[in-house]
Amino acid sequence: MARPKRARIVTPQGNALTLNSGEQAFERLCAGDEAVLFMGIGPDPACAQSLVRTAAPVFWCEHPDFLEQLDELLPGWRASLPAHWQRVLPAELSSLPAHSAVFFYRQNTQLFPDFWGPLRAHAVARRLGLGHHTRARSILLPGDERSLLIRELAAAFTAEGFYVHRVNPAEMDAELPALLGRERPALCLSVNLRGLDPGGDHFHLLRACEVPVAVWMADNPWHLLSSLRTAWWTRARLYVTDAAFIPALLAAGAQSVLHLPLACSPEWARAGRSGHDQANPLVFVGRSTFPGRRKFFAASRLPPEAVREALPLLHGFGPAPDFHWWMRRLDIQSPWPGNAVRRAGLGAEECSLARRAQWLRAALPHGLTVYGDAAWREILPELTDLRPPVDYYAALPGIYAQARYSLNVTSLLLPSGLSQRHFDVWTAGGFLITDATPGLDIFPAELRRECALPHPGKLNEAITRFENDASLRTQLQEAWKSCLFGRHSYRHRIQYLCENMHL
Repeated sequence: MARPKRARIVTPQGNALTLNSGEQAFERLCAGDEAVLFMGIGPDPACAQSLVRTAAPVFWCEHPDFLEQLDELLPGWRASLPAHWQRVLPAELSSLPAHSAVFFYRQNTQLFPDFWGPLRAHAVARRLGLGHHTRARSILLPGDERSLLIRELAAAFTAEGFYVHRVNPAEMDAELPALLGRERPALCLSVNLRGLDPGGDHFHLLRACEVPVAVWMADNPWHLLSSLRTAWWTRARLYVTDAAFIPALLAAGAQSVLHLPLACSPEWARAGRSGHDQANPLVFVGRSTFPGRRKFFAASRLPPEAVREALPLLHGFGPAPDFHWWMRRLDIQSPWPGNAVRRAGLGAEECSLARRAQWLRAALPHGLTVYGDAAWREILPELTDLRPPVDYYAALPGIYAQARYSLNVTSLLLPSGLSQRHFDVWTAGGFLITDATPGLDIFPAELRRECALPHPGKLNEAITRFENDASLRTQLQEAWKSCLFGRHSYRHRIQYLCENMHL
């Protein structure tokens, strides 16, 4: 006997999805005996009927496009619904009895995520008893001890009088409802989307519980967003460390995007002071590429002719082959949704590595020590002093403090951004020499023009100048430290964020 034909619904993105049926196709969101609510019916009303084990009123809500398509695919489908079941519109859901049993058709969030995500979240929020909880002076900060910026942000929020809830992202599914069942934090701050699931369930639940959500994108925003397929991120308050991404994010639908650079942490410099033998006067600390690079770019390919065109640009023969250059060169019209944007990222990352090697090669005659991964041996076979990666908190402040000079080469993935080195080296009492990046514009011109070089050929000239003028070195170190501590600490960044978020 032939199996019955299963209905296929076309989503707003143009994908056809075969509909599931049976009781397992529904998720029981809430228990209750005053009424029953179906958020989505599915293709077989009989399956929904089998879940009703009460004489209480039954209500159902459905997406209009779903109804229209199903009426064409399965004539008579709507007529098979029990006559006493009442359809409700989304605006009417809040007026239903508080103690209602709620069943959610699981494929809703695949079919029409922007419609169902908020509705599902509001149902869960009602179950959590939102109305009984007042706003707490607390911050939800997803991350663990090893997470990027977690210690710095937790310390800054604590200094501003907030209690910080640090939640392991792997435990958010259980911990978030438990936390929201007790209180309403003043803010959820996610770094690089950490703690926010790709489907947006956590975001929608926070919003339904009236908890503002801010996302601080310390890395390339389009790389981060390439893992998402629905547009919930456009409703979060976005902060980027590279202001050049703001126009494109707004054009893609983001409602609010602001510039929030990285910063310094005086506490970090004081905490880590373990000694290291420093054989060479010039230090570079960094991996050859970011962790997980191979997997991230696994499906990305670059046209050989584009690579041949890009590499000479590293020698100053035209615009830098940064991320934005690669977007234009590869004619990527829409950076989201999809993974096409990763091709531009791969091009920028390949050029970043070649550029970093240029600068390190220019530094070799001055005596260079590199703390990084073993791949540097293949990239720079002439490098004689390669040391293993070091612990950021325990060892790095001491390395920067002891080095005569520390070198920074800004990634072409964030061509107008800053790296943590721009802040850490001076904070630790070291001396930074960096490439000239537009992101340095947040600092006074008299500071950046001394230490920011247009190309590696200027490295020898700069070091000679500093070595011949000891007072200049000392003045710059003091001035940079004063500038950073006075305006560019993580506490300053949090003060700005809190003011912007009206906390």
